[in-house]
Amino acid sequence: MSSRIELNLLPSATAGLLASAPWLALAGFTAVAGLLGWPLLLLFLPILAGLAWHSFRGCGLLRGKTAVVGLRADHSGLFCRCGDGRVMPVTVDSSSCVGSRFLALKLRPTGATSGTLFTLIISDLGPLRANTPADDIRRLTMWLRLGYPHPA
Repeated sequence: MSSRIELNLLPSATAGLLASAPWLALAGFTAVAGLLGWPLLLLFLPILAGLAWHSFRGCGLLRGKTAVVGLRADHSGLFCRCGDGRVMPVTVDSSSCVGSRFLALKLRPTGATSGTLFTLIISDLGPLRANTPADDIRRLTMWLRLGYPHPA
């Protein structure tokens, strides 16, 4: 039987900036292209800014009903606690990235055919502030890599 892992995420500007970086990069390219000859592309900047804010708010500030604010792993599987207080069983999608100090998890609610949740979990990336204790992320990383024992 495996031990229980409780991971409570803290608000982090670093996680928010990392989550919104793809939208900000796309907004930058769109702005440059709009200024260099395709001015209609500038109409997409407010949409891209809104998507960047949504990513920052969900992954960095941990606000919103679908923001992942905690994870629990035990012998029965992985459970996600959302910003609205719901706790649901989830599975980690194959497109997730599991590293030693950085986890980008795409979580799929168990039994759901659509809808995913996304969270970034970081631990001391140089001067960047972590959003969870280093010991907890190490334990979760090992649990994700090794899997969990399935009940017989």
